[in-house]
Amino acid sequence: MDIPDGILHNKNEEVRAVIGQSYLASILQGNVQKSCLILSDRRIYHKGKIYQKGQSGGWIALKVEGAVDLEKVSGTKFIEVSYLYLLLIVLAAVAFNFIITVQKSLAVAIIISLVTAAILLPLYFFKRKKLFCVEYPGGDFATNAKWYTEEEMRNFMRELSRLKDRMK
Repeated sequence: MDIPDGILHNKNEEVRAVIGQSYLASILQGNVQKSCLILSDRRIYHKGKIYQKGQSGGWIALKVEGAVDLEKVSGTKFIEVSYLYLLLIVLAAVAFNFIITVQKSLAVAIIISLVTAAILLPLYFFKRKKLFCVEYPGGDFATNAKWYTEEEMRNFMRELSRLKDRMK
């Protein structure tokens, strides 16, 4: 795999898998809309837009460049993040509109409620995320799994498992 100089900490490291290889060139030029994870035989490098858990427990997006030594990595997983509060806002708005307008006309109340739901409900589905998360004792970081193929992520996980097994 073609990794530009200066990313790996040690020239003797062997790259085993990459998530986001196609985004790497644009990330190196400063475009951090997406991210790249590089698995070497010694570390996992991450560069670009990643997600980390904030103090409130929610995921926040950050522009980060970093590395985690393989011996510190405790696992990987996929996480589905949905914002239930958005769904509650949609339901509350629909109920409020219905209650306000039902006194004038049931048909108008139904139409306004449906229009409100049609406008707000896509927000809930648009904001949902599927994250690919790397865990280690100091915390975790994740990248948006929608940006990559499942094969790319599964290969990364498989190679990581093989490397971790060799360390035992």
